[in-house]
Amino acid sequence: MNSMLAMRLMGMPGPVGLGLVLLLLLWVDLVFSMLLLGLLVRIFQSFLLWGTNNKNNDYGTNRILHHTIGLPDFSQEIRCFQPVTCFQALINNLEDAHELIDTAISNALKESKPVYISISCNLQGIPHPTFSREPIPFSLSPRLSNKMGLDAAVEATVAFLNKAVKPVMVGG
Repeated sequence: MNSMLAMRLMGMPGPVGLGLVLLLLLWVDLVFSMLLLGLLVRIFQSFLLWGTNNKNNDYGTNRILHHTIGLPDFSQEIRCFQPVTCFQALINNLEDAHELIDTAISNALKESKPVYISISCNLQGIPHPTFSREPIPFSLSPRLSNKMGLDAAVEATVAFLNKAVKPVMVGG
């Protein structure tokens, strides 16, 4: 599945401004997620946050998983990233994995915000026919810009700055 995602991302035309972060354990996710989200959202237009987990065989067992916050709650990863991502996908079977990954990529590119994809670790080595065929061409409609509105905003900004005695601009 990792190679399928890489092929789909590399097959996209033109610069897409997409980065990929791979986080393996929940405690690492919790420690670094806010730092990574804060830094990478500024660097990349959008990126995917990919979390692997070992929960697929453990649903319904009420077990406390290793590297978690000590609760038998299997939705804690998703809930951790809900406030800072525009889409969260939890892949526990291969039947809908292709659709969820494509939806996540589309949302990340359309909204220029990060998404979170969690794939159960026992699925990653299993072949599935939907990942063996050629990828479907992927395209998003271009963003439209209002040229007159942009020109008016630039003119208003220039007029405002020209009236200032000691203008200061802070970028960030």
